Amino acid sequence: MTIGVQEEDGVSEDGLDYLASLFQNADYKQIMQVHSKIQDVERYKNVCKDSKSKNNNLLNEIRNLESPFGKQLYQILSSATIHGLLTVHDTISRKDYEPKLPPIDVESDNDLEDEPHIKLIKIYKSRQELGATLRRDEHGHILIGRIMHGSPADKSGLLQPADEVKEINGVNVIGRSLDEVAKILSNTSKRVFKL
Repeated sequence: MTIGVQEEDGVSEDGLDYLASLFQNADYKQIMQVHSKIQDVERYKNVCKDSKSKNNNLLNEIRNLESPFGKQLYQILSSATIHGLLTVHDTISRKDYEPKLPPIDVESDNDLEDEPHIKLIKIYKSRQELGATLRRDEHGHILIGRIMHGSPADKSGLLQPADEVKEINGVNVIGRSLDEVAKILSNTSKRVFKL
């Protein structure tokens, strides 16, 4: 343990050097960027969900203002346009847009050994992503990890977590990296899986 020289303000030179090196560290900068992005997302989670009622409360307070500006503000805030805008705002802010992912069923890996059959699945690509995650098991097989609720994969009902992906549109994916398989999925107009 190194003890630095204590300066008059109570901060050692070694402490300042450590902080300076920490703030310049690439890992620290990346962690701070991730933290900032999380903070941005969290900020939008705290959106007012009852702006229409707050507007009504404000209208009650400014209803009897005598100034021309007060009357004009009351007229603007009580207009049908503002009422419709706040109604839409409240409706959208109450919706949950977070994807709902079911938990990964780790035990179902053993079920694959009991089921030697192959399924051919055809899912036509839309503007929306497939909505399935991929993962690799301990044997190196590429499996469906999770199915996102409401996605084309979920709506089709054909893909299940722990299904092994062997082929996509006639392209053998056995032995390929997860990135290669994801690229094959994203570059196709229709997706045919051999499981």
